[in-house]
Amino acid sequence: MIPFEKLKQEVKLFKDDETSLYSCLVSFAKESNLDGSFDNFYEQFLFDQRPDIRKAAVFSLLFCSRSQKNIHINKTVEFLIDKNEDSDLRIMSASSLGQALFGSNDKKTMKMLYKVFIDEKYSFIGSACLAALLKIIGVSTRDMFFRGFDSSTEMNDDIEAAFSSELKLIKKVVNS
Repeated sequence: MIPFEKLKQEVKLFKDDETSLYSCLVSFAKESNLDGSFDNFYEQFLFDQRPDIRKAAVFSLLFCSRSQKNIHINKTVEFLIDKNEDSDLRIMSASSLGQALFGSNDKKTMKMLYKVFIDEKYSFIGSACLAALLKIIGVSTRDMFFRGFDSSTEMNDDIEAAFSSELKLIKKVVNS
């Protein structure tokens, strides 16, 4: 595991090298079992101009740390709804929102995810949004997998049928 002081030194060293900085941030997040204590450090990277660095911040803050701070959720939502944004960052944003808000039934985020899901249904972005919606209502990744769906699967009629009751519930929540 990289000690936090060493991480800060490496961030300074690699600040202009996007690939190395991304690797450094993601490695530390994976190895440290983030618990929220590093959220303030990672938050600065949400505002970086480079998509991979923002993606590392989203992964670290929402996926690993499961942060539910408004600023983290709102910035991640911004990345997702911007169709001109890097597609990998948009997919990571959807996935991380689902992870951070698992089982929360967060209506505001569900509405946004549902809109993107409907607008981009038959794409990887749409699939990632559906997976996030399912997680937010409490469907586990394991359950999705055994029912033939994961966020790397493009949406199709079979998947829609397999999750018809959940989709009805989601629609009810977002329309209420």
